[in-house]
Amino acid sequence: MSELRAIMQRLGQRLDHQAAAPPAGAPERPPADLYVSELEHCSDAMLHYEWNWLEQHLQDLALCRSNEAMLKAAGGQQHLNGLIAQSEHYAAQLQKAFAQRALVPCRQPHNVAPSEHAWELSNPGLRAQWGFEPRANAGAPGVDPAS
Repeated sequence: MSELRAIMQRLGQRLDHQAAAPPAGAPERPPADLYVSELEHCSDAMLHYEWNWLEQHLQDLALCRSNEAMLKAAGGQQHLNGLIAQSEHYAAQLQKAFAQRALVPCRQPHNVAPSEHAWELSNPGLRAQWGFEPRANAGAPGVDPAS
């Protein structure tokens, strides 16, 4: 049962994160456009993280279909179907990004942060584990390297 609870918490974190409002004055772009734009700025290591993150996300969404409590936490069948369709569209975009760089996605033994895409990853340990470049502002005076 603890695994079910962990999956529901991860899903809740993702839904909360997706529902966050854009900054005031920011132009609204369709989520698919924003996703492709973020992928274009990812390093190869970030693309691999994102592929593993998205695979985990799709697995969690699939589990929601067979569990009433998880389905309710996901916002119901219609909302879940929308999330799955959106995630599958993102997977297709990610596959294109891999193909453009002549890379092949593969399962990695590293952890992912359930509510953070590759470009949002804030955990320095996970960033190092995945081989992300250090953040550009790390070590700058007055800047917290963990932010």
